[in-house]
Amino acid sequence: AVLSSAVQIVPAADHFRDSVRSRPFAFSLVSTWSTPPVKAIELLVPGALGSAAEHARFYWGTAKYNWLDPFFLSVYPGLLTAALALAALTLRRRGWIAVTCALFGGFLVAIGSHTPLLRLMYDARLFSSFRYPEKFLILAVVPLTVFAAFLFDRIADQIVRRACFVASVSGSLCCVRRRACCSA
Repeated sequence: AVLSSAVQIVPAADHFRDSVRSRPFAFSLVSTWSTPPVKAIELLVPGALGSAAEHARFYWGTAKYNWLDPFFLSVYPGLLTAALALAALTLRRRGWIAVTCALFGGFLVAIGSHTPLLRLMYDARLFSSFRYPEKFLILAVVPLTVFAAFLFDRIADQIVRRACFVASVSGSLCCVRRRACCSA
């Protein structure tokens, strides 16, 4: 895979030195769109920071973003997804540790300038060419959504198997009853 992708990677690495990304951005630009910690509530409550309708005209959360529109208007995954994910996490289903680490790790990076971590990563030149920490919410929300989907699939599979069992028992009893009625 590395050999076949080298056709793209080698020229990209050479081009990187000539691009604007080779020089660090100012910290004020890097920290723009740092997610306010209160946005975590949106995982369970839709529109917790205001309505995203009409191009976020009524989004009161812009005060938390220095009066900029948020990078993501909402991170609400939906009621079923939120409920399944929370249930699976509290029941400690397989993969819950990885999902919890992704959730907290993604939010920790997305919070950006609201913690000293972004400044430390910026000074260490680990985060000096990235902008908009809020985009790292994807690292938190996508694994959570996939985790909920796996749980839903497992639950649906169990329900279908039980429904098939009930249907076969019921059908068998109907056949037995019909034969008993026909022979009498």
